[in-house]
Amino acid sequence: MKSNETTVHSRFNRIVTVILWVLSVVLVVIAASSGDSRLTWVYPTGLFLVAYAYFALWRPNVTVSDEGVLIQNVTHHIFVPWVALILVDTKHALTLYTPGKKFAAWSAPAPGLVTAYTAGRRAANRETRAAGERPRHADLIGTDSGDAAIVIRERWEKLKNANQIAIGEAGEVTVRRNIEPLPLLVLTVLAAGIVAGFFFS
Repeated sequence: MKSNETTVHSRFNRIVTVILWVLSVVLVVIAASSGDSRLTWVYPTGLFLVAYAYFALWRPNVTVSDEGVLIQNVTHHIFVPWVALILVDTKHALTLYTPGKKFAAWSAPAPGLVTAYTAGRRAANRETRAAGERPRHADLIGTDSGDAAIVIRERWEKLKNANQIAIGEAGEVTVRRNIEPLPLLVLTVLAAGIVAGFFFS
């Protein structure tokens, strides 16, 4: 475990996850109580919804520690050490830039117009200080990208002020994506189960 970790999830994604989990349970209960063999496809469909919601919505996150930033996406994760980081951007989604590469966080997209309006059009002092300039809507606290960005920027600034980040060595650090095949494998198997249920029920 990295030291002094802070993990940021998408609140919206987690709400949608719970809704999908409840929907999957309702579908399975209805199919089971009906006793209709033609509804066999509902069981793998319910499992597919559960798995999809977990891998695509619940699990993705951004974790900030004193060692760097871990981006957990759907099919891979990336760990960006502080020494490799050169820019934090939120234009389309929370994106970390290193020399020659950029890494976007699935769990921290930039907000739509409604979300941006809800978060507030007036930049708060904390957001302005963290961004180093007048922040865009995607930097605002209360948005997925803004919540993650401010945690990263404040930790980054704190470590730089404490001289805990080596300067001028970003180009010497290699940051790689680490592929995780399990989500695609599970979803593929369940999708095949849905198709089989349609044809053989």
